[in-house]
Amino acid sequence: MTRSTLELRFHDVPVRVTGGTAELEALGWLLLTGKHGERLDATARAIELELHSGPQGLPAPPALRIDLDARGRFVVRDAGAEAIVDLETLRIEVRAFSESVVTQRSSTATVITTALQLALREQETIRLHAGAVLLPDRSGAIVVAGDSGSGKTTTTLALLEYGCVPMGDDQAFLRERGDTWEVLTAERSFRLTPETLSAYPNLKRHCGELVPELGKHELRVEEIAESVERFRGPVRLLFPRLTQSAETSSRTMSTAEAIGELMVASPLVTVGAPEQIRRHVRLLRRLAEETSPAWLDLARDVLQQPRAGAARILGRLDWTARS
Repeated sequence: MTRSTLELRFHDVPVRVTGGTAELEALGWLLLTGKHGERLDATARAIELELHSGPQGLPAPPALRIDLDARGRFVVRDAGAEAIVDLETLRIEVRAFSESVVTQRSSTATVITTALQLALREQETIRLHAGAVLLPDRSGAIVVAGDSGSGKTTTTLALLEYGCVPMGDDQAFLRERGDTWEVLTAERSFRLTPETLSAYPNLKRHCGELVPELGKHELRVEEIAESVERFRGPVRLLFPRLTQSAETSSRTMSTAEAIGELMVASPLVTVGAPEQIRRHVRLLRRLAEETSPAWLDLARDVLQQPRAGAARILGRLDWTARS
């Protein structure tokens, strides 16, 4: 099969992808972030990503698994694909165990995105399980981190109802640049269950039909605001927790509390050699120290009156984080 190379990027980080035509066309969704006119970072090392299809070798693990091979390279595997990640050269070799192309929800996509996260971490970029929005005037970013069921999406949607600008619902990448932080988007789609959507009437007109395999509606965020792929400036971290109270409240977190929650929201922190883990933890510590993180005790008011609830959330943020 003829193989060709596609020059892509993750924002300003070059990513050179080699593979068959069908594989490359299907991969485009994965690296759409980064406008064509945007200047590449001259100091960033290019990530080399090579795609193959072939038979499965070792028995498939029951879930995503990350190991080290005899040469010290990461091996990311699940039932559908395997990626060999060499962090010294930033080269990733992916082998899908079938001839089917990469799709957004495929097993191969999960392996590729995990491998890319490991390579990006070498360039001081970390992924959080978090939603992200900009203030209505785009002067600051709010990153809402937490596990499924914590109220992360509920908080993010309430902020959208208020007029905040969407950046992402389930993952945000952060990196420190000089004396400030950058928030970088990856996939920006928001997915809402019918129950969640019923609490946000102003967002209903921006949602498509129910996606049967997901049991959720996809929110067309491009209809809400012009796309914002990266933001550099003041960042506030919120960690929501669902309560039965009548009104939402918040309180400042200690640095230790914030580091603990950030480690949960950044699962790759436990992956790698001791120095890689220490470097990851150092980034999380700086994030905890510099973004005035707060607990958000999420009450019924946010679902009953999202705009008013969001106004109370924003009114309690003091934006004293380093900018």
